[in-house]
Amino acid sequence: MADVILKTGETCWRQAQAERFALIADAADYFAALRAAMIRAEKTIFLIGWDFDLRIPLDPQNHGDEWPRKLADFLNALVKRKRGLEIRLLQWNLGVFKTLARGSTPLFILGMVGHRRITFKLDHAHPLGAAHHQKIVVIDDALAFCGGIDTTIGRWDTRSHLGKDKRRDSPWG
Repeated sequence: MADVILKTGETCWRQAQAERFALIADAADYFAALRAAMIRAEKTIFLIGWDFDLRIPLDPQNHGDEWPRKLADFLNALVKRKRGLEIRLLQWNLGVFKTLARGSTPLFILGMVGHRRITFKLDHAHPLGAAHHQKIVVIDDALAFCGGIDTTIGRWDTRSHLGKDKRRDSPWG
């Protein structure tokens, strides 16, 4: 079946075998792993998602290191401390309509990540009725996170799945 679906240069850029694979089920573990990997990034971070809210804390449990907790501040600190690092965000353009009511429109996002080595684009290359629903992060062309967790509000969770966990609250109250 893979031979039918995956055609190098046609349905995919290339095919390669991963040396390691891990499954991350809960957003608390995902955000912690993502944050640690981004701290180790040297050249590039690509964030592709249906939705981003750069006000969310990547570290709601507050591990107390010197890195900012909120995503926008964290991304800005990364490029300031790592002179060769570029960060690119790609968001589905129709997903933006959802963000209008909560103040995280592309102009708001650009205002939060104003560094010249952080770029934000809207993806509009979809057939009518299609959705850009990928959640992908690629770091230094060496590590990829592929899955179902956006870096936005309401996604952070632990294995306890508490109904009223303050660490999952909206950043604007």
